[in-house]
Amino acid sequence: MKICLLLIAAGLLICQTVQGGKTFSFEGYRLYRADPFSKEAAAVLRSLHDAYPSEPEPGLGLTFFNYPSHRNVKVDILVPPRLVSAFRKAVAGRPDIQLELLHRNYGRVAAQADRENRQFPRLMKRLRRAVRRSDQLILNHNQYLRYDQLLEAVNSLAQQCNLLRSNTCRQQEIGSAYEGRKLIVLRIEKSQTDKQKRKVWIDGGIHAREWISPATVLYMADVLISKGLNRRMWTPEVVALLDYYDFLMLPLYNPDGYEYSHSHYRFWRKNRQTNGGHPSQSRVCRGVDLNRNYGYKWGGSGSSSDPCQDNYRGAGPFSAMESAAVKRFVEQENSDKKILLFLSYHSYGQYVLMPFGFKRGAYPRPALSAGKMSCVAFFGSREMFSTNHRFYIHGTSADVLYEASGGSDDWAHGSLEVPYSLTVELPDDGAYGFLLPPAYIRNVGSEAVRGLLAMLRTIHDLETNTNFYRTRCLAHTAASDY
Repeated sequence: MKICLLLIAAGLLICQTVQGGKTFSFEGYRLYRADPFSKEAAAVLRSLHDAYPSEPEPGLGLTFFNYPSHRNVKVDILVPPRLVSAFRKAVAGRPDIQLELLHRNYGRVAAQADRENRQFPRLMKRLRRAVRRSDQLILNHNQYLRYDQLLEAVNSLAQQCNLLRSNTCRQQEIGSAYEGRKLIVLRIEKSQTDKQKRKVWIDGGIHAREWISPATVLYMADVLISKGLNRRMWTPEVVALLDYYDFLMLPLYNPDGYEYSHSHYRFWRKNRQTNGGHPSQSRVCRGVDLNRNYGYKWGGSGSSSDPCQDNYRGAGPFSAMESAAVKRFVEQENSDKKILLFLSYHSYGQYVLMPFGFKRGAYPRPALSAGKMSCVAFFGSREMFSTNHRFYIHGTSADVLYEASGGSDDWAHGSLEVPYSLTVELPDDGAYGFLLPPAYIRNVGSEAVRGLLAMLRTIHDLETNTNFYRTRCLAHTAASDY
């Protein structure tokens, strides 16, 4: 079948024969970074984003790794060979857009990343023969796991947890994805009879291509169990966390999309449910962006009504099976208002984001609530920087990154009134992007754990010390501006 598109900005007609059933190679694709210096330049990038989605045929569309919202927010764009000339004509000649070529052939980069993910476990196995592991965690954390492997890893964590301390961990199936794969929450509850304990929700993998996210959540769960329950590895602060909080952890939110990103299309973002095509076109596209499908301010800026777009918001709030399942579970767990912190891990970019993302200049009310959340984001960012010297920007996603309505963090705070709701965009800052090598899993995981400890330490101080906000938060953050 032949598909043709007219790239209006360059006046070119592009045709390609569609081939299905093969793993996409991205051979000859170029990765560009565009930095718009004006509102008009950002609007040009948005028009390209909306006019040329990568679905249903990636060879005829542009894949935006982040949404072009504001001026001075850099955007990484994957351009197929047939569109390189036309794309450059539309963008490169503008004085208000700085265009940088990051990779001339991103297919080779993606192929090398795939080889590293397969070979790195063997390399680490040889190294462990010579060097004794210092942390003795339950899992190896040396590879991006497939769906079945990830479920086995969660099961291993739960089993080892209960060997260390009986009846502390359990797996709970909270629903299924569109293609039938299970959504499994790992519950870590040191005292299941203590009804006064607050809860911490942590999820990863809501966007399929962000492989470091579920790997990091698995690492965090391993550290909580190994260093909170294993007497040979006890870390006092981790032990205290399990005394104070129950943890509800969903390592893989979007199993269908995640598996598809492994088996077919590496940069797939959405889930895999079937949609109709765009009303004005004959295209038929799949998937909903699960982080635009939440009910709080659903349907606004930063989301699309076009099923072929990566940020398609779905037919209505919670129309996706995955987000509906999480909604039911989290609402039930928060029926007594015991969820204190809602954390969602994404990649990439190195941000700690707080509500609200649906509109620039929108903040939680009263102002003290926004100030406290900003304080938690600040101290978490600072602690993660101190771990590996990677700088994190903190603020609302709409202010520092882009507007995104229908997001999970907005819903948790805006609808459920969870006091602290944050999204963490994990490393890196774009050098590897979504292709972060598996050698970084432990490095990023340790950074995330340190950040989590700092966030919960700050929350504890805010909730128990009436002077902490005035003496520590206002002295270090711009929270008073909210």
